[in-house]
Amino acid sequence: MSEEVKMEIEETQENNVTIEKAPGVKQPILGFLFLGIVNLLCFNYFLQVQFFLTHCYAPNFDLYANIVYGLSNNCGQLFLIFYGSRFAFSQRIYSSCIALALILIGYPILAILNPSQPVGMVLGLILTFGLGLFNAIIQSAAFGLAGICSGKAMEYFSLGQAVCGLIPWPTILALRAIFTAVGFSTTAESDGGQAPAETATVFAGLAIAAVSTLLMVPYYKFYLSRTEAVKKAIADLDAMKHSSLVKHRPISAVIKSTLPLAMAAWFILYVTFVVFPTQATKWTPYYDGYPANFYISMMIYVFQTFDVVGRYMPVWGVTLSVRQVKIGSLARALLIPFFFLATSKLSFFANDITRIFIMAALALTNGLVLTWTMIRGPSQVHEDEKDIASYTMSFFLVNGIFCGSMTALAIDKIMAAVA
Repeated sequence: MSEEVKMEIEETQENNVTIEKAPGVKQPILGFLFLGIVNLLCFNYFLQVQFFLTHCYAPNFDLYANIVYGLSNNCGQLFLIFYGSRFAFSQRIYSSCIALALILIGYPILAILNPSQPVGMVLGLILTFGLGLFNAIIQSAAFGLAGICSGKAMEYFSLGQAVCGLIPWPTILALRAIFTAVGFSTTAESDGGQAPAETATVFAGLAIAAVSTLLMVPYYKFYLSRTEAVKKAIADLDAMKHSSLVKHRPISAVIKSTLPLAMAAWFILYVTFVVFPTQATKWTPYYDGYPANFYISMMIYVFQTFDVVGRYMPVWGVTLSVRQVKIGSLARALLIPFFFLATSKLSFFANDITRIFIMAALALTNGLVLTWTMIRGPSQVHEDEKDIASYTMSFFLVNGIFCGSMTALAIDKIMAAVA
């Protein structure tokens, strides 16, 4: 924390306008865990059914959809850094949850209508633009709310985001098995459409995600917003923002104070998405016996599982200082060559066990270092600036994902050209 910010905090405390968090205030950790799950549930289900949607809409829809999603999410996050505080947390959570649920149901409805390829591509990308925009709204609101409450709230919110990644794939597998068992055909129709079992699976999976997202509205209204910790944090923030005794810094100054850890968050996600999932999708089983399409899904699930373990490690008492967070974010770049070695099919690195260890190392460090980065970020500024700091951290986080994915795409094109 800079000397300027420390002096402002001390002066504010002398004027009795900084209200310290009561030591006995219980944090609604399960509430923030659920908020973290809902935060990325729609997007994770969307990723699981991209192949189906691409087949229904137009070739390369998944490629363009990921780019559109990244752009709209980044634009939304950037807008919310400067203007998000003008809207109440409840307004942002309610509007985004309702919109995300409608968009999620819109995807399979559009697929069933089976429009022509140009129309399907355009309408699908419009839905995806909305998915990115409204996901930015709920993510920034959730990060801001967790940031002003406590490090513990941020810890469990981050854990919820990781747990969310464990839900879609088993659900899709279970739904597909259920619909197949009750008699839905697994054979595609002659006109090029999808098999009825697959269509029903996608529709049911997205409907589950939509309903779960909608549940956040009453959950926040009747539980989370009424907990003592959340009410007090919002009241304290509002009191400080409207106090004439507090020297409010411009948003640019808050961003500057948060920037070192925001860049750490950016680099953590950038390193991850330079190799994941792009390189994993190129891996083929070293040993025979895997069902079709199971191997890649299994490797992605290995990442999601160890990401959860990494994000849970702070609960077990594993702590990282600001300095350790910065070092850890940079050190993770050393893992990148191992993914390309695993893709090259060299015997040792192409071994399934070795690949699992490589994937687990990437995921474990991603979860642990990112969680502490997001916890430490808001602590670098004054109490009345923590929401802005959280929005800034959120923007750099999603921008790291976007830039890493675009770099992975560029590397893939270059390697294909020289092969």
